[in-house]
Amino acid sequence: MLFNSLDYILFLGIAVAGFWLLARHAQLRIIFVFVASCLFYMAWHPAYIVLILGSTVLDYAVGLRIHATNDAKARKRWLVVSLVANVGLLGLFKYFNFASQATADVLGLFFGIEIPNPPFLDVLLPVGISFYTFQTLSYTIDIYRRKLEPTRNFFQFAFFVTYFPQLVAGPIVRASQLLPQLQRKITLRDEQVTRGLFLIATGMVKKVVIADYLSVNLVDRVFDQPELYSAAEVVIALYGFTMQIYC
Repeated sequence: MLFNSLDYILFLGIAVAGFWLLARHAQLRIIFVFVASCLFYMAWHPAYIVLILGSTVLDYAVGLRIHATNDAKARKRWLVVSLVANVGLLGLFKYFNFASQATADVLGLFFGIEIPNPPFLDVLLPVGISFYTFQTLSYTIDIYRRKLEPTRNFFQFAFFVTYFPQLVAGPIVRASQLLPQLQRKITLRDEQVTRGLFLIATGMVKKVVIADYLSVNLVDRVFDQPELYSAAEVVIALYGFTMQIYC
């Protein structure tokens, strides 16, 4: 579900309407957005919802365990559990194939051990896995450093991890910034509506008019076959990619 697609516009309209219909019911409002975020994520690949929910449950529990004890070794053990599980999962999906091929190349080059078909993980990279992994890790690390008290409301934490507007492409949000906002009484002012619509419109223009144009007409062409282009054209494509990411 791309941000500039009709499906997303309809989804966003329903999500916003449901959010304000539940304006007086804080817990129901939070649960509604959490469920909407899960449905949004499942639109990419339904099975991968297990991964993000697994990280959510793990780090919610780890945060409580770290906060519950003053034993330095126990606190560190729980932090290591979170680090190993989250970074291990990220590494498996994002870097396993690279590491497997690199290992085979090193063994062949320096030790004469040929591995014609190194292990290869033929799966899609889970959308947003880097963002939500580092976001949940920042939560447990802040608790470990005593910079943050864990929330005891699971759905607030689940909201923090899965919040759909920033789930796929960031930015990474710290729990100390977002969680307190979930406890405030919400109000809607005209200037908030107009500014929100303006930001959505300008973001859409940046994405469709600038970023997509650069991607199709410059960046993808050069990155796919860099040997066909001059050094100057490759450098221009690099700067074009920077602008594409910014937009």
